[in-house]
Amino acid sequence: MGSLKFISNSKNECKFSECIAEGEFFDKDNVPVSVTINVDQNGELYELDMWKVDFFPLMQFTYINDVKVLHEENG
Repeated sequence: MGSLKFISNSKNECKFSECIAEGEFFDKDNVPVSVTINVDQNGELYELDMWKVDFFPLMQFTYINDVKVLHEENG
């Protein structure tokens, strides 16, 4: 599907560093949708990435309460 990249005020080039949170929800057709929050090499928000595991278009966005958290960094 795609990702939303966060804009940084840093003058340095930002690069993906690590995933700090991962979750999933199910689309209207019951296909899982993966959601990750990633940070850059400075620990700043880098992107929100979402993709439907069968690569078909998302049929319907979900409510935050319907997202199951699979992994979350504490910090």
